[in-house]
Parts: sequence; structure tokens; C-alpha cells
Amino acid sequence: MDCNEVLELISSAVDERLEKDTLKNFYQHTNVCKICRNVFELESITKKFIQTRVQPIRTPDYLADRLISQIKNSAESRSSYKINSILSLILQWRKWYVAIPAIAAIGLYFIIFSPPAHHYHTSPVDNNIIHQIYNNYDAVVDGKIKPTLTTDDPSVLENYLKENVNYNVNIPKLRDCVLVGGTVSQFDEEKLSHIIYKHGDCIIYFSLIDFRVVVGNRSITLPQKAIDELVRTGWYYADDHKCCSVILWLKDSTLYIAAAEMEKDKLMAYAKEGNKNNINDSKSIDNVFTLKNVTHKNDHSLDFEWDNNSGNANNFKSFHSKLTIINFWATWCGPCRKELPDLVAISNEFATKGVRVIGISTDRGSNVVADVSEFINKNKVTYPIVIDNGELAKAFGNVRGIPTTFLVNEEGKVVESFMGLRTKEFFVEKINRLLQ
Repeated sequence: MDCNEVLELISSAVDERLEKDTLKNFYQHTNVCKICRNVFELESITKKFIQTRVQPIRTPDYLADRLISQIKNSAESRSSYKINSILSLILQWRKWYVAIPAIAAIGLYFIIFSPPAHHYHTSPVDNNIIHQIYNNYDAVVDGKIKPTLTTDDPSVLENYLKENVNYNVNIPKLRDCVLVGGTVSQFDEEKLSHIIYKHGDCIIYFSLIDFRVVVGNRSITLPQKAIDELVRTGWYYADDHKCCSVILWLKDSTLYIAAAEMEKDKLMAYAKEGNKNNINDSKSIDNVFTLKNVTHKNDHSLDFEWDNNSGNANNFKSFHSKLTIINFWATWCGPCRKELPDLVAISNEFATKGVRVIGISTDRGSNVVADVSEFINKNKVTYPIVIDNGELAKAFGNVRGIPTTFLVNEEGKVVESFMGLRTKEFFVEKINRLLQ
């Protein structure tokens, strides 16, 4: 077997498609011919690198047909003169022997050190928040979701998001990552926060939403197994697409979701780091609101609006779920303070069943917002607190003593009320009966 024959068979040898006898003759030649051996080894190395660095995709039918047709035409028309001419160039000019490895090395450099291509996830476009996160990640990579606010300062972005959403926001602070910025979008009537970090060429995307909205609203959903795991452990890992990790976790009443094209353990490390090292070192909870107005309806139900003094308003109609516990209280009230831990526990434990808690503070004073905020931060009250100016107590039938609690059904109507301190067991019994 001569050099011409060996060079014709190199690709087949690399692909392991030579018959046993032919392969034996092939290796006998390459063992003694340095040029042919180097060309064979170079093609073998090139193939291995390409296989490990380039994601294979299916060739479109029209392109495959065209390639096959051209190969057939070329095979039929080529002459032995053309083949011999090309091979003679390789064998005659030894500079080709140096040039081929150099050119291949340059190609391999770009294969090895170029960032891997982005994998599109093509998740269903539906109400499932996890599917939305995969699609949102693709949109961020493609530049379709862009930061409204571009900043590398987490505190600036956090203030911006707090002014535009009505749930707790703590920006994750990630080591060795650069904050790009963030934005807010709206799905149905609910607002989602988007935060974008970069680690080298890799984008780490965060989305935030009120967890109580996800479990109590049909417009945005979450698989039940994810809800159960979040309630049980505070964490959940979605593995819908192996090329992209998605991790969910709870902090206070906010659901945080992180997505990145990196290994699960690495993204989990970033998520836990961000959960621990958020920029809000004071651990304050921004969920104290002031009453805006009260509306009486013709069906004897009522609605009321509250505002967090940042131009961010919400109303009871959009807040309430299957069952809402409205608790009138004050920071100076001993029985109220004793009752708070049970209400916090009920708010957390029954969130997945569509139960919500809202506290109505009857405190007064020139610094009432700051005083109530300090109190609930100290006592880790995670459900929203609305500071009443007297109108809400009057609308609920002239509340005469505190604590007073009202249970409101899905239609917004009061189904039960009671004045005085109640235990957690009392509330649980009432909730289970009304949810049946």
C-alpha cells in the first residue's frame, strides 16, 4: 500500500470503517511513513475534539439531498489526474507537512476556547412558571428580554424593583459575577422581576414572584410536587432540560428562581450564596402598607386598597384567595402580640391550600409606619400589614376590641368573625372546615 492509497483511506480509518486486512496494511504503512502517520493522527485528534465540543444537529433534508448529489457527481467526474495532482502537492512540498498541523491547530483553538452554543429549550408556552423560566432564559440570551435598568449596583436595582412590585425583594449578591441589570414584566395581572448576572460568558438569570400568587392563582401555576417540596424544604430543582439547570427557593413569601446553562451543583452553590448574602443585611421585611380607600359593593362585600408610599398600590380583590384571615391588631396589644406567631405559622403552612393572612394595624402616631415596620421585622411577620386610619374598622362593623379576626371567603364575603385571642388549633379547625 503506497502513500496515495493510505491518504485516500485515512477518513475511513478514523471512522473505523476499514476491513480487517485493509486496516492491517494501512497500519503497516503508517508505522514506517512519518508523513502519512502524522496526517492520520491529526485527523483522529481533530475528530475527537469536534465530537466533544460541537453539538450535533440533524441536517435538513434539502441540504442532505444536495450534498449527496454533489458527492455523486464529483465521484463520477473526477479523474485520477486530479487526485494525483493534489497528493503530489502534499508529498512534494514539505511545507504542507508543517502547514496542515498549524491550520488544524488554529481551528482547534477556536473549537476549544470559543463559548459553547446556546441550547434552545422550546418549553411549552403556558401558565407553568417553570416553563416560563426556560423560555425567559432563551429570551434573555437572545436579547429579547433586556434590562430596563442597567446597573452593577445591587442596591440601586433592588430599590427600582421594590418601587414596581408588591412583594419582598432581596437582590442576590453573587461572588465572581457581574450584575447586568433587571426589569419587571407583567403576566396576566401579576408582576415578575427579572435579574441578570454574568459569569464570564455564562448568563445567570433570576426571576422573582410572590409565592402566594403562584399557589393561589390560576393564571400562574407550579407543579404540585414543586409546591410540596418548597413548603417542606424551601428548595426545588427542575430538570426538564439537562443542558440548563433551574432552581427554585423560598425567602419570606417570595419565590426565587435561578436558571443557567451550568451544572446543578454549581448553580445551587450560587443560589445558596445569593440567598445568604443578599444586599439587605438588616433582614428587614418591606410589607407595611397604608390604607388608601375602602369601597362598599352592592353584594354587601367590600374592597379596600393599600399603598406602600412608593406609588405601588394593591387591593383586597386581587389579594384574597379561597380563604383570607383579616386580623385587627396593634403593636401595644398583649394578646395580639401573643397571637402573631400562630398567624405567621398559618400563613406559611396553609399558603399552598389557598389561605392568606393580612394584618390590619390600628396603631397611631406620627411615626406609625416606622414603628410598625420595626415591630414586624423584629418579630418576623411575613404577611402584609395595612395600617388603618379608622375607615376599615368602621367598614367591618365598628371593630370594638382587638384582636378581632374575620374569615373572608373566595367571593369576598365575611363568613365568620370573633373577638379576642385565639390559638393556632382554633384557627386550623376553622380553616379545615371552611375549605371542605
